[in-house]
Parts: sequence; C-alpha cells; structure tokens
Amino acid sequence: MYSVIARCSNPRHGAIAEFITDEAWMHRVVEQTDPESGRPRFELLDMFEKLRVASYPHYRFDDVIWGVSAAFVHDFPLHRPPRGKVFIAHPTRRHSSADVSRTSKTIPDEDVVRIGKMALTSPIRTAFDLFGQLGEPEGFAVLE
Repeated sequence: MYSVIARCSNPRHGAIAEFITDEAWMHRVVEQTDPESGRPRFELLDMFEKLRVASYPHYRFDDVIWGVSAAFVHDFPLHRPPRGKVFIAHPTRRHSSADVSRTSKTIPDEDVVRIGKMALTSPIRTAFDLFGQLGEPEGFAVLE
C-alpha cells in the first residue's frame, strides 16, 4: 500500500505528479504528524492500519478479519496495538508472512459482519478476541 503524503519537487517524479490530487488527505497527514520529530501521531498510524486491512489484495472467500485488524476497522481505541500485519481467520488455512497472519479458526456466522467486501468479526466478538490477543487491560478498555 502506498499513500502520497506530500508534494515532491524532484523532477524525476513528475510523471506521477498528476496523481497527487487529494489535497485534503495531504493536509490531514501534515496535521497528524509531529512537526518536531516528523513522526506520525497515533491517529494517523491507526488510519494507515485501517487502510492496510481494507486494501489487502489476497483475501480468500472464507477469510474473516479478526482481532486487532478488525478493531482498527471498527475504530476501537487501542493502546500500543501491533501494527503491520493483517490478522485473518480461515476455517482450514494457515499462513504467516510480513503482511498477514492467517490463523486456522472458524468464526460462526452470527459473529461476522460485512463492511463492503470485507468480512470481519462483529464489534463484541472483536472485543473478546482482544482479550486473548492483547491481554485483559486492552480487552476491558475496548468493552467499555
């Protein structure tokens, strides 16, 4: 996933300059970046994770987004969540890479919601899954 966060004055990048049209997005990135350190604030990092989950290109038919990844989509307030992997549950397949952690587990239909083309655990199921994934303090904080 790539995101244009600023205009570039390098002439070699001129070929893609016409694609830089989302002024509101670039303004948002600037607002949510610490001016002293240049580091993105947590709100921006959370948005990047939500975009990572929504744009992962290799979902399978029976995949269900769960745990921390579902929490990002549901906009749960998380304290120090793991970032960089999409957490997926699948009834029979397992796989782990730098981009994805696909766990072999079945999620009952009543615990699955659909947002667009994504299937993810319901908010209450996601909160309970966070107990096992991040611990009791995080789980209780999300349930509140």
